[in-house]
Formats: sequence, structure tokens, C-alpha cells
Amino acid sequence: HQQLIQQQLQQQHQQQSLASAGRLFDRLFAHHSVLSGELVHLQQSLEGRRGGMEESANLLNKSAADLTTLTDSTAPATCDLLSANLAACKEACGAALNKCAEISDRERRFLAALPTEAPTPSTTAPIPAVLREGRAQREAVWREYMEEVRNKAARVDEDFSKEVARLEAEYAELEAKLAT
Repeated sequence: HQQLIQQQLQQQHQQQSLASAGRLFDRLFAHHSVLSGELVHLQQSLEGRRGGMEESANLLNKSAADLTTLTDSTAPATCDLLSANLAACKEACGAALNKCAEISDRERRFLAALPTEAPTPSTTAPIPAVLREGRAQREAVWREYMEEVRNKAARVDEDFSKEVARLEAEYAELEAKLAT
């Protein structure tokens, strides 16, 4: 009879061990839902990449078509226009250079005709009186502007200080009311 009880206990222990092993197997290896989700994610990722590759291929095809158009028609037409108009362009550039030289020569003669003073320490060439007067006027205007900016900044600082003081008093009053 004891042997029968011992066999039953062994069978019960084996059944419990098998049940535990089954639960352990399920927890370790039966991940159908997780694997399914991972497969869906991988599929979507690969489809996204394929879409990007298809878009890149379309862009490459369009670029190739544009390049073909440029080499077949636009570039030869441009070369023809340049060769046809090169002489006129050279002529116009020469005339522009001559005009620039003429203006430079006029400016040099005008400055030479102006009365000058001795060079200042910051320059090596004498400064014409007209330029000195203009510089003095610009400096006076700049000084007035900077003074105005300083005055405005001082007013803003003063207004800010007054507002800070008012707010501090207001918060002190509110804290006093809260304390009571």
C-alpha cells in the first residue's frame, strides 16, 4: 500500500513538474503576439524604405531627363547665343570700362582742385575742406543721436525701477494680507 502511495506522489510530482515546465516554456518561448508585432513593424519599415527608394529612383529618372534636355537643346542654344553676341558684349564692356576711367579721372581732378589741409594723424593724404565739413556735420548728428538714445535708455531704466518698486510693495501688501 505504501508503494501505491509513493507511486501516486511521484505521479503527482511529475504532473506538477510538467505543468511548471509547460508554464515556463510558455513564458520563455510562446511569444506569438510579440513576434507578430515585430514582424508587422519590420514589414512596415521595409515598405517605408522601398517607398523611399522608389521616390529616389523617380527623382533620378527626372534628373536624367532634365540633364538630357540640357545637353541636347539648352547647352547648344546657349553656346550659339554666346558666340553670336560675344563681340557686342566685348564692345559694351569696353565702353563701360572707358566710362569708369573717365569718372575716376573727373573725381581725381575735382579733388585736386579743392583746397586742402595738412594730413591728419589717422590719414596719409590731405583731407579736402568739403570732406572735413561733412565729417564734422555727421559727427555732430551722431553725438545728438547717441545722447538721445542714452536719455531714452535712462527713462526706460527709471520706469522699470519704479514698476519694480510698485510690484514689490504690492506683493508685500498681499503677503501681509495672507499672513493675517
